[in-house]
Amino acid sequence: MAIASKLRKLVSLPLATLGGRLAVAHLVVVLPGLLALVIWAGIRMSHDISAKHREALVRTASLMATIPEEHLESEAPPVPLSVQVHALAESAGVLLAVLDEEGNVVAASDDHPWTEDGEGEETSSFMVAAATIGDPRGPRGVLVAARPKGPMNAEIRNTWLALGGMGLLVLGASVGASLLLARHISRPVRDLTASAVALAQGGLDQSVTPQGPVETRQLAEAFNTMAQRLRSWLERQLALVAEAAHELRSPLASVRLRLEMAQAHGERDPETARRYLAQALEEVERLHRLAHQLLSFP
Repeated sequence: MAIASKLRKLVSLPLATLGGRLAVAHLVVVLPGLLALVIWAGIRMSHDISAKHREALVRTASLMATIPEEHLESEAPPVPLSVQVHALAESAGVLLAVLDEEGNVVAASDDHPWTEDGEGEETSSFMVAAATIGDPRGPRGVLVAARPKGPMNAEIRNTWLALGGMGLLVLGASVGASLLLARHISRPVRDLTASAVALAQGGLDQSVTPQGPVETRQLAEAFNTMAQRLRSWLERQLALVAEAAHELRSPLASVRLRLEMAQAHGERDPETARRYLAQALEEVERLHRLAHQLLSFP
């Protein structure tokens, strides 16, 4: 369970931020297309390379088929046919075999891939091409050329590696561009977040510059409006507190003075004490009306 939880956190980590989600979305869109393009190009280029090597082998066989014809037509060739075939095979870098009209091997530069019945078979290791010796309507024999597929396979493999490397470079550049784009898009959101945190901590002078897409600009303008209204509300509250303190100070002092006077004359002059108490009640009533007005302040 702990490993599964860690794996989920690792997978969800790139999706935790807006930039990460944009980069992942861009990667999901680009990667399949890029992969399909690399595979298509690799198959096409591999086919072209294979066709190029096969055509080269066919041309080689066709050119060399004229030389054994001279040996087959001559009853006493100056150079034995087997020696000539070995020399041609070594100079061209191929394996050669000359077959007569009945398909028997007359001369060969190597024992493979020639079979006892004289037919050359293409295998996973060799490419085989044949050319008629003499007039195609009445051929004197067949020259079969074979070449190892190793160089061709190596060229195909290098082509795939090059395409894979180019694909990785393009993918890396695409991911880098998507990250830069995501960072550019998410920058207004980060600035707005920082200003909101500062405003929550008491920085009432916060404001952000509207930038980026329409949605982020609208969000920035709404934040600035909210911050301005908050500042105005707090300023009104401070003004209300200051006015309340000023308006209440004098009535409270008057009430206190009359109560003290009523206390001082209470035993000696009850009539004067009652008069001071009545005046104190009037001040309390005035305080009540004043408090009601202050609380009704918009």
